[in-house]
Amino acid sequence: MKKILLLVIINLIMTSCASQTELPGYSFSNFKNTKIWDLAKAVENNDAEKVREILTAKKVNVDFKDPEFKETLLSLAIVNQKQNAIIELLKAGANPNELLGDLKDETPFINAINYNENCDLFYIKTLLKYGANPNLEIINPEEGHYFENSFPLLVAIGKTGNNGDECLSVVKLLVENGANINCCYQNSMTQMCEGVINQCLITKSMETLKYFVIEKKINIPEKVYITGGINKSTQKIYSLSEILNTNDYKFEDFTINGEKFERSKIRQEKSEILAYLKDRKR
Repeated sequence: MKKILLLVIINLIMTSCASQTELPGYSFSNFKNTKIWDLAKAVENNDAEKVREILTAKKVNVDFKDPEFKETLLSLAIVNQKQNAIIELLKAGANPNELLGDLKDETPFINAINYNENCDLFYIKTLLKYGANPNLEIINPEEGHYFENSFPLLVAIGKTGNNGDECLSVVKLLVENGANINCCYQNSMTQMCEGVINQCLITKSMETLKYFVIEKKINIPEKVYITGGINKSTQKIYSLSEILNTNDYKFEDFTINGEKFERSKIRQEKSEILAYLKDRKR
């Protein structure tokens, strides 16, 4: 239950920050005293005409990164929801796949998914139209470390709308635009190549898991989940059916401050997945 609540809180934080400039790395003031400060101000004001005027009049590197956080104006425009400015930047050649940050562990497209507010498809659709790669793999240069956000599709799994429902529409949009449902990253602790099934289990996204398992008929490895850390003597390996039948996936109703949260929908989705897996064995 604590894991479930933690994931809900994380998603609320990510989505509530999407329209704010309080995150230091996504403040337009980071471009002060740079050669594109006037362009940054125009983007901050979401002034499409001024952005177009500056980009037309000057020879500007539209993917110029701020000196401290290594973010582009396209990335800031996405996080701060400057729709008009985003289109002008993309028309001018801004790269939705540009690697950002000191570790180069994000892109404007990843940020469009990460800071998505209430399952809005505008930013993701727009970036796909201008060349965003739904299969771009991000690899951390630090040896022995991996990202959960190594593929856009894995980032999208677990995102929720304001009502708490999964943003399955975002996942489907990525798949419809060529995202590889078999993408996975090597977990250095378990040595398993973890993909969409693992991400659905980690985020307890049963609607999305049902989509992949039943509708898309994704290839399901014999063993999909390992608990117990890196010590092999304490590890336990589960099949998909086995892990879904553990207490961690009972999805019981619960109450917070007198308000009851009923979870019959997610229990039904889990039951449908288990029934499908059982029928496959016959």
